[in-house]
Amino acid sequence: MQNRNKAAEVDDIRCEALYLEQRLLDTEPEGYPRIARAFEALADRLYETCSDVISRRQYETARDNVDYFMVLVERTLAHYEEER
Repeated sequence: MQNRNKAAEVDDIRCEALYLEQRLLDTEPEGYPRIARAFEALADRLYETCSDVISRRQYETARDNVDYFMVLVERTLAHYEEER
């Protein structure tokens, strides 16, 4: 996948994560596990797309930490945008 396509994919992931973040704020506690699984799926997708710039350790940390995941998404997006 070309870096331009990767940047677009990461931007899509970022948008979905921002939506999930808002849902997390608006959801009752019983809904948290479902949203956590959705974040895990986004982390999986990010790693599958960007394993050339994201280490396995970063991926594993992002899967369990939403704040870190968001930072990693922004950093990864910036990386691909710089290469354009």
